[in-house]
Amino acid sequence: MKLRNIALALVAVSSLYSINSYSQSGSQAVVTVNGTKIYQRQVDEMVKAEVARGATDNAQLRQGVLEDLVFREAVMQDVKKKGLATQPDNEFRIRMAQQTAIVDIWFAQYMKSHPISEADVKGEYDKLVALSKEPKNANEYLFSDIVVGTEAEAKEVIASANMGTDFATLAKEKSLDKQGGAQGGQMNWSLPGKLLPAIGDALLTTGKGKVDSTPIKTDYGWVVLKVNDIRPFKVPPYDEVKQGIASMMVQAEKQKAIQQLMSTAKITKG
Repeated sequence: MKLRNIALALVAVSSLYSINSYSQSGSQAVVTVNGTKIYQRQVDEMVKAEVARGATDNAQLRQGVLEDLVFREAVMQDVKKKGLATQPDNEFRIRMAQQTAIVDIWFAQYMKSHPISEADVKGEYDKLVALSKEPKNANEYLFSDIVVGTEAEAKEVIASANMGTDFATLAKEKSLDKQGGAQGGQMNWSLPGKLLPAIGDALLTTGKGKVDSTPIKTDYGWVVLKVNDIRPFKVPPYDEVKQGIASMMVQAEKQKAIQQLMSTAKITKG
């Protein structure tokens, strides 16, 4: 962690307290900012959070954490002095920040009861290895899609694309998937075997740079595909991809948590 543009006074304070002065365990005060104490446990908790994000617990990290805590305390005091927190617009922003923190806490608690182990990650990797051995997964595909409401609309999109209209522009204008449409409909590199069967099969029969001539019916609408690129698929070594697999599994668990929660929520208009 590295702070930029901190006042000289802060630098002086941080240099005054060496790493040795707060490396001991406990909750003793390690620094005082205008009469307000910052405790060892605060440093330890922030270090723990940074390590969870991939940082290494070392002297440099702890020095940065201490500087950050001092800076935050100085800002908090100045905000209170100027009454910034009680201004209407700022109150809303603070509430949103609090809610974001609470959501993070909620997810963290959920993941404690639904942990992802090394064995889980290895199991997912083994599935990928098995998929790679299926003939249809010899290649992976970079493709774009457009989702519309009817077959007729899908055929219109195909006709427009075949007449030279930019596919990404059509996605932005026509796709019901607004988030994907904003990206021109572009998807990540994918194996046919990991997609809906109809979509995976369409990729296999559509050439590079081509738009599939047949609309695909799905539960979420009619899909038009364009294959942007094709490359041979080779499973990377486990150690190279295990972190990425773990991250994807965490995101999948979070999505499951959201779905479970929202399925029991009573939501009405007004």
